[in-house]
Amino acid sequence: MRYIVLAVVAFLAVGCEYENNYYYGVSDAGYGVGDMAGYTDEFGEYHETEPNQGIFSADSKLQGQAQLSLAPAPALIPIPGFPVPRLPFIRESVATMNMGATLIDLATKDNKPHVVTLSFGKTITTPLVAAGPFTEVVAVINMGIGGTAYYAEVDVVEGLEFSLAVNRMQVTVVYCVPYGGGAVPVPAPTVNVGVSVSSDVIAHGRQPQRTIIQAGTIAAPAIAPGPLTNGVLFIIPSFSKAFKAVAVPLASQYNITLATVTGANAVGGYAVVAPATQEYPIPSGAYWAVAQNAGLAAIVNYALIFDLAL
Repeated sequence: MRYIVLAVVAFLAVGCEYENNYYYGVSDAGYGVGDMAGYTDEFGEYHETEPNQGIFSADSKLQGQAQLSLAPAPALIPIPGFPVPRLPFIRESVATMNMGATLIDLATKDNKPHVVTLSFGKTITTPLVAAGPFTEVVAVINMGIGGTAYYAEVDVVEGLEFSLAVNRMQVTVVYCVPYGGGAVPVPAPTVNVGVSVSSDVIAHGRQPQRTIIQAGTIAAPAIAPGPLTNGVLFIIPSFSKAFKAVAVPLASQYNITLATVTGANAVGGYAVVAPATQEYPIPSGAYWAVAQNAGLAAIVNYALIFDLAL
């Protein structure tokens, strides 16, 4: 009798395993059930029903690669009523954006935010000469969260990964010269950039960053000693929570002033001796920032590295 029971149990187990190969269908919410992306028929053949991962719409672009040519720096933007212009965001320059490539374009099926992880890679294909300009690779992210569109600009470094909760997202990658970084040589250098999206992992590591660079040369430094008119205003990058500061030459001294959206009320500031590797918190309400030379020597170039709370 014991052997009969074991045989029946074994038969049922095999039968259950076989049943798992049948088509599971699609739920009312539009999500694939079972393996999410397809089904195996009664003959053991796999059929794909979703060209993308289960949470995304069928026309979503989840990976891309492009070879980008170096674009010139965006032009400064005049500010009515202010004595100095401001540094632009990459997305504000049509000419610079037109030389980029949109590598990710996705939407979720249910139009609700889901966590996705972005993975970046880049390879220089045409090296610069020793006297070449400053360059940077920037990802311009246009994302939807709860029905509202937000922009973020992120430094692209090799192996960058971070996670976001979005229901709509486009990622355009641009290879360009930062303000004051020099002219684009002929022929223009190029870089290979790749981006992919996953919905089944969450990145664990440092948050992304955005670097604001004001470049120059010894003959034409970024900030000469003197009044505020020697500086350049800029809007603090979106999602910034703190920043670090570096400069050339070492031990450069400059003041960072943070002001409200009107530009009339300072909400804080820091006296920096570069390199300053500690983090400087950004107070609530800060919108504008300006760097002013606080020393006797010219600052050839400087960079503020903002940590982004994405």
